[in-house]
Amino acid sequence: MSGIWVHVRRALAYLFKPEIKSRRVLSEGVTRGNLLLLGVFSAIVLLLSVVLAGQTFQIYLPHLVGWQWVDVTVIRLPIWSWLVLWGIGAGLCLVPRVTAITIGVAFSLYYIYAAVNGATIQLPGGVVLAKLPYLPIYAYHYFLPLFIVFSGVLVFTYYPAGDRSPQTRPSTCDIVLCLLTLAAVFDFMWNFEERGDRSGLIYWNDVIFGTVMAIVSIEMCRRILGLVLPLLGVLFIAYTWFGTSIPEGIAHGGFPFNEVIAYLNSESGIYGTVTNVFATYVFLFIVFGAILQQTKIGDVFVDIAFSLVGRFKGGAAKTAVVSSGLFGSIAGSGAANIAVTGTFTIPLMRRSGYAPHYAAGVEATSSIGGQLMPPIMGSAAFLVAANTDINYSYVALVSFVPALMYFYSVYMSVHFRACRAGIGGLPREELPSFKKVLKKDGYKLLPVALLIFLLIIGFSPFYAAFWSIVGALAISCFNENSRQLQLPNPIAALIGWGGRPTPEQGEKVHKGLIVDWGGSVAGIVILIGLPLFFGMSMASTLFFAICGTVLFSSPRLIDTLSQGAIASLVIGATAGIMGIVLAGVTLPGLALRFPAIILEYSQGSLPLAILLCAIASYIMGMGLTITAAYVILAILAVPALVELGVPLLNAHLIILWLSQDSSLTPPFALGAFIAAGIARSDPTRTGFIAVLLAKPLYVVPFLMAYSPILMDPGAAWWDIIIVWATAFIGFYSLAVAIEGYFRRKLSWMERALFMGAAIGFFFQIWWVKLAAVAMLALGVALQIWLRQPEMVTSPVRAGD
Repeated sequence: MSGIWVHVRRALAYLFKPEIKSRRVLSEGVTRGNLLLLGVFSAIVLLLSVVLAGQTFQIYLPHLVGWQWVDVTVIRLPIWSWLVLWGIGAGLCLVPRVTAITIGVAFSLYYIYAAVNGATIQLPGGVVLAKLPYLPIYAYHYFLPLFIVFSGVLVFTYYPAGDRSPQTRPSTCDIVLCLLTLAAVFDFMWNFEERGDRSGLIYWNDVIFGTVMAIVSIEMCRRILGLVLPLLGVLFIAYTWFGTSIPEGIAHGGFPFNEVIAYLNSESGIYGTVTNVFATYVFLFIVFGAILQQTKIGDVFVDIAFSLVGRFKGGAAKTAVVSSGLFGSIAGSGAANIAVTGTFTIPLMRRSGYAPHYAAGVEATSSIGGQLMPPIMGSAAFLVAANTDINYSYVALVSFVPALMYFYSVYMSVHFRACRAGIGGLPREELPSFKKVLKKDGYKLLPVALLIFLLIIGFSPFYAAFWSIVGALAISCFNENSRQLQLPNPIAALIGWGGRPTPEQGEKVHKGLIVDWGGSVAGIVILIGLPLFFGMSMASTLFFAICGTVLFSSPRLIDTLSQGAIASLVIGATAGIMGIVLAGVTLPGLALRFPAIILEYSQGSLPLAILLCAIASYIMGMGLTITAAYVILAILAVPALVELGVPLLNAHLIILWLSQDSSLTPPFALGAFIAAGIARSDPTRTGFIAVLLAKPLYVVPFLMAYSPILMDPGAAWWDIIIVWATAFIGFYSLAVAIEGYFRRKLSWMERALFMGAAIGFFFQIWWVKLAAVAMLALGVALQIWLRQPEMVTSPVRAGD
């Protein structure tokens, strides 16, 4: 039996582990491992573009509801499109590193420019400064499929399929998957209008390329996030296809395979809402976060946190909480937050006396909370705005105070843990001065201030993110060590514009891609090529020529844009699979039936329904990302919460908060794993500490359901303020009770008083709140009046 149990544990660990492979380190120069594939691919391209173009063949293919002999005509394409396709394939075969960097940069630039495509730039008084060129490549049927194809090509290039795959170059299978993704997405774009004209009739290309995209979406996700979400996608495809074989209650009549795949390969499936939100909003903020990291703007938040709270008791842990909240408010990524702030704070916490797993838990909890902190919340928050049809700025506004409660709760927990363990603050001489930090680096925060300002005055997050990126790049020019923008070497030398990167900062990465005259050559090519091949006006051509000259002269900027694209793959890899899950829910009508199931099991009780959602979130969190867990629960559970009387926005935010634990909940917690790796601690112990510290994730949802904590329309300001005040006091009391320390260690009776007070403050009944006040007062009085001599502080580290 013990042997069987060992195999079961290994299987579960493989199934649920947060990451299967790390990224490839692509080799520099020319690789020869795929020369045979290049020859075959070149022959196929030549055959399709020259020999077979325009010819019609009869092939046995899926058509309408079954398989038939179908006339298939090989389409004629402009020669430049075949050259682009061949160039991508040849580049992946011969020079994958340079090709991947180029695709990553193109990925970032395409979606950055989307925010201002054809826009008029004007001053507040209406004075027009410029009108940016309009590019027709941002139509709906280009914008969404290109997000999938960019993500797919980069995933298959950077992430190997398994341990036996090449670790320095993409394998033959990887390149074939890249080319199939390109072909399938091209078919979607090329036949988009025709597909609409035939009004739901299913042709062979819908099924063939839809099957390709389903496989590609599943494999993309598997390579980065493991097996759970891909298996869930396969399960929903099977559920849609074999509806009559499902247990009664969620059974349905079933759909033909052709119809299932065609539905997946549409705006209702893979190219649906999730892809739209990721491409429109989330991607830009990920690139913005990458720029903040590369320009060292994120370090300013860490320095500010050190200067503000570093000298207090448990100063290292408090610095982790504050810095993670500040950086997380503009990073929007828990993993990036841990990587940036945890590198500094975790070693400091360990040195101060916190146990390694506790230090990692504090950092993981604080960093994940950054996805709840405005102005840039996590990617799921943009889905909240899309699903509720409410402006994102309003979602961020009502989320601000609950986010403060989250960080306040963690802050007080580490404070009382430090008091109990006798951990003091950091030496004053090791801490930066707040005034000096603002004086020296305060200007670096201007892009963040610009972002907040644009959101407040009503601009879209898309537009605000663009100008914040521009602001960050402009700010970087004031520091030669982090300067992103560079001019061609001859011009830079003439005006003394330094800032070439050192080899450690990335110049080696771009050897062969950037040369001293690369920017000048790029500008000349653009000046000649755009009018000649695309008929672009001279003004537009000049604009893009200047941009190209600066880009190809700036190795740091190329590296930053490439890193931003790579950072987006964690969410990009889930876009297609989440579309599959959504299709599996909506096509058979499961979204209409599941709320009834929740209502049945909760017996119409709202607290029990929220508890069921929390349990479901915990289980899903073992193998899904925060965004994936939110999307699934939002579809299945929000209607039930709304039917029980919860406002729509509140219901979605309840699910959003519950979904945050997917990065913290043992035994498979990605955020806890990352922090544990930095702290060299046990990931499971780290996860349990993180869940304990993240208790607001399970308390605030109940406040959202029963109180006007979100400034509900029609609620009196007095009621809102009372809810805010009592919730803060409740989290204070809860921290005291859980840590077992106030002015001294708590007895069991004192602990019960503080715990009872905490619970009472979260209730929305006036006499219960009064009882909570009485219990809190009695607990504090006992701590003061029955003062006992303090024990000599034990050398045992906090958290042991």
